[in-house]
Amino acid sequence: MEKNYIPEVARMLGVEIGEEFDILDENGDARGWNSHKFTKEMMVNCMGGEARGWLVYYLLTGEYTLQKRPWRPKEGEGYYYIRSTDGFLSRSTFHNVDADDLALLNMGNCFPSKDAAEAAVPEMLAKFEEIKKGETCHIEDECCCKKEKMTECKMEYEDMMNALEKAARSSNVLSGNDEQQVLEFISELRYSEAGWGVWDDID
Repeated sequence: MEKNYIPEVARMLGVEIGEEFDILDENGDARGWNSHKFTKEMMVNCMGGEARGWLVYYLLTGEYTLQKRPWRPKEGEGYYYIRSTDGFLSRSTFHNVDADDLALLNMGNCFPSKDAAEAAVPEMLAKFEEIKKGETCHIEDECCCKKEKMTECKMEYEDMMNALEKAARSSNVLSGNDEQQVLEFISELRYSEAGWGVWDDID
């Protein structure tokens, strides 16, 4: 029986099996269909499909890095949080109908263990100070910027696909059958992960 090295690869990259993460290139831009995670057999994307081999290759060579997704407690699961500006820790149980729990989760103040919460005290105290000074980075603004960037990227990709389709239709070289095959290929590429992967590399 062949040995499966996926669990070892996941540990080498600093994640557990099933733990979600994003893949970033050397400029900090997202690559592939985030988020990703390792199963016991392969690395999969957010759609549940097997991730592209070149993503794994670039992670292993260090050209790409992974960024873990913040831990999120499940309904009814216990968690630790920093309760006050003196670094005092408390434990609570997460309920997705509780505004206090959702607010703590939204600001990243939810931790799976006491040790994890203690390690995050300096970061959270700095956030508290920013909030008191009114210097918080509004999450809504950040999300809007990301949405605008994604929309812009999608429009550029669509423009490229439209240009290819127009060139194929106006070509005097392609026969009727060849032209139809090219148009079908462009249509498949327009909505495929492979097409976006090529576009990411060009970008």
